Amino acid sequence: MPALARQLPPPPAPTSHREPEKGPLWLCCHLPHLALEAIAPNASRNACPQAVIDETKGQPRIILINEIAGNFGLAPGTDLTTALALCPHLQIHRRDPSLEQIILARLAGLAQRFTPWVGLDYPSSLVLEIRGSLKLFGGLAAITTALRELLKTQGHDCRLAVAPSSFAAWLLASNGLEQTVESRLELRSALGNLAIATLPLEPKILYRLDQAGLKSLRDLWRLPPEGLRKRYGRQLPDLLDRATGLGLDLPQPHRIPPSFSAELELPLETTTLSHYWPVVERLAGQMLDFLASGDHAVARCSLHLNHGGMPPTPVTLELRRPTRDRGHLLALLMEQLGKTSLPGPVRSIALQTEQIQPLIPEVIDLFGARPGTDGSWQRLLETLSSRLDRNAIRSFASIADYRPEQSLRLAERDIPVAAPPPGAIRPLWLLPHPKPASLRSLTLEPGTERIETGWWDDQPIRRDYRTATAAQGRRWWLYRDLASPESWRLQGLFG
Repeated sequence: MPALARQLPPPPAPTSHREPEKGPLWLCCHLPHLALEAIAPNASRNACPQAVIDETKGQPRIILINEIAGNFGLAPGTDLTTALALCPHLQIHRRDPSLEQIILARLAGLAQRFTPWVGLDYPSSLVLEIRGSLKLFGGLAAITTALRELLKTQGHDCRLAVAPSSFAAWLLASNGLEQTVESRLELRSALGNLAIATLPLEPKILYRLDQAGLKSLRDLWRLPPEGLRKRYGRQLPDLLDRATGLGLDLPQPHRIPPSFSAELELPLETTTLSHYWPVVERLAGQMLDFLASGDHAVARCSLHLNHGGMPPTPVTLELRRPTRDRGHLLALLMEQLGKTSLPGPVRSIALQTEQIQPLIPEVIDLFGARPGTDGSWQRLLETLSSRLDRNAIRSFASIADYRPEQSLRLAERDIPVAAPPPGAIRPLWLLPHPKPASLRSLTLEPGTERIETGWWDDQPIRRDYRTATAAQGRRWWLYRDLASPESWRLQGLFG
């Protein structure tokens, strides 16, 4: 046995090699000065003391300052009266959250050159899933350097952090910790010193945690999750699970609305529609191929007929219902171009989409009928609009008022005709002003509609309405006022 033991190979030496992480890797780009960068131009941002204010419990308070304002003793959270006392020439800007979202959406579109998954779920931040982009761009350092340079050219300062959880990456970046954590096992160590107040919790929960002597995330990880859940609710342990990569943590990817734009030059300058129409057909075919590739439909598009040395001639096509029907679109374009006057010869033609929506197909039953759809009716209305005018075809909309003269109004083109009140028979053709009528040549039909309303706006009515048949079968809509029931007035005509 001893000789046999000497012939056995020695056991392998212990190694610390660990399999690389295969899950998502998130890069968070936090813009700490976005509220000021969205309002103040880059050149004047540090020329004078500036501050951004927002209302907190109905009181305006400073939420962000520039470096010069900090030299006067100002800080986020200072009330406006104290700030003006310390710095009388302070430039004050009110926060514009909608403008910040527009900027973030634009930056998300630029950041999609690194990865298709860019999220805007966190305040003043972009989160990028970059695990699949590391080899393509030459590693993590190359991506972070390129992203930082891109944001710098756009006039934004940023803080970058990397973690297997997007929430953890945001916690690091929003607290100014530019760290790279590539393993979930290292997240607790990296986040442990962060204050609990950095978590997006309700103020009353933060107050209770502070009163219990819990200051940092490390203090929370020492406690059993079930106890935290019973005492503080489900939100706190769920946030801790997201921070350590144990909970569901998938930001919603930002999608850029699809758009199409193309331009073609004409072989020869011309003002004749039949000569440049083949170019329009070719552009429309390219647009339809683009729509089909994404299962979309166009609701608004425009042609630009370019001339030499003159402004282009726009031709806008606005549809009542999104479509990608080739024949219908070409017919509408032909109608629009046929009545367009040109200031000069056409050199090139550009086509671009302005509104694209998901395609909603018409319902077709087993035998080819289209029950409940109005596709052909909408096409007829669009053709008439192209031949006459965009606002030539109008429809009626109803108003919640029983008084006939105030219950209908001309509406936008896409609002359908309103239905009359249940059980009531009313004409759509109302006279501008009721006229006196005589019952001698009329035959009253059975049924009376009494309307007593309008007392709340000093225009009360108390009327009985009847339908009457006149000569040659015409039908009139009459009423008599209850204050003088002998006199009748004509208010509407049936078609």
